[in-house]
Amino acid sequence: MDTVGDRMKQWRRRRGGMSQRTLADLAGLSQGYVSQIESGQKPLDRKSTQVAIAQALNITVPQLLGQPATDADPVRDRAVAYVPAIRDTLIELAYGERRPPRRDATAVRAAVSHATDLRNAADYGAIAPLLPDLLMDLAGHGMDLGGEMVETLFTTRFTLRTMGHMDLSREAAEVAVTVARDYGDPAWIGQAAYNLVQAFPQESAVVGHRMAVRAADELDTAKGRGAREVYGCLHLLAALESAVANQAGQAYAHLDEAEQVARSVGEPQRRTDLTAGWNGNWFGPTQVAIWRITINAELGEAGAALESAARVDMSKMPVPNRHVYFWTDQARALAALGKDREAMGALAKAERSAPQHFRFSPATRDLTASLIARAKRRAVAGELSDMARKLGLHPL
Repeated sequence: MDTVGDRMKQWRRRRGGMSQRTLADLAGLSQGYVSQIESGQKPLDRKSTQVAIAQALNITVPQLLGQPATDADPVRDRAVAYVPAIRDTLIELAYGERRPPRRDATAVRAAVSHATDLRNAADYGAIAPLLPDLLMDLAGHGMDLGGEMVETLFTTRFTLRTMGHMDLSREAAEVAVTVARDYGDPAWIGQAAYNLVQAFPQESAVVGHRMAVRAADELDTAKGRGAREVYGCLHLLAALESAVANQAGQAYAHLDEAEQVARSVGEPQRRTDLTAGWNGNWFGPTQVAIWRITINAELGEAGAALESAARVDMSKMPVPNRHVYFWTDQARALAALGKDREAMGALAKAERSAPQHFRFSPATRDLTASLIARAKRRAVAGELSDMARKLGLHPL
């Protein structure tokens, strides 16, 4: 199986036979830790460490993680098959191409709502085929459906990034910025900025933080619940970018600001069973609490992550693409504390929550491989064995 550790060794050989110690020194890590990652004993789950190792090897984080995945997976392949058509559509949009819409505004709005539901359901195999025609119909209606276009480009960026097509996801986000500025609504402009920062590579966390803060500052005095929700989302994103940059104090300050906003607006109003709030973001106290787990885990504070998770009532957010992060972050924390059996159980819950998202995630793949390696290749029974096969891992 091709793991992150295998790729690290391959890239060291390509860099003139770079030693583990040299790589460790360049990345600001210990040689022992590098050795544990390469042997599969430790997962490479913190984004800041991924960035440090990638920079030391003079490669990108996607190259290190093996994105997009190339091993056969029928479910993943069905979604990826539509990437060329999505790319062609984004090129047309970027260069101003427009066609008469095939559907009226009411039908297009319904299709946008459906696509957002599918995004929250993490059903990329169903989303990808819809996007080319939906984007062109939205473009045909022009600024009458400007907000819906930004929402759908968010779904497009989210889908492409999850599938590992990083540069193409950024193209979708850049088109959304242009549309939002033409549309002129401050909340959608802020949402487009949020979308663009999420499309940045992890190596650009410092720049991403600055952009998220600037966009939040521009929304600080904007009226309306939508603007407040986007303002809060931007502070959540600024918190994550700070965590990736190893700025813990800064990360928690942004998280606290988002929490204050969430308390003031309360839980979001549902649009459908799977979608609530502006852009379907579900911004509110529960969303902030889930992000707190992610920030704790990213900063290496495993105990705090589990304490945060214990306080979250996930019944308030029946959204598969949030549940999968909720359980995956707990698995990261449990594995960091050496609680491998519990980590396996959390991964099984993550996989059941959103199977497609789980399959696309290189971090999940790496964590599963590490848990298998730490079991010293004993027979891996039950759900972990099934999970490993779905991820293309074949425990012996």
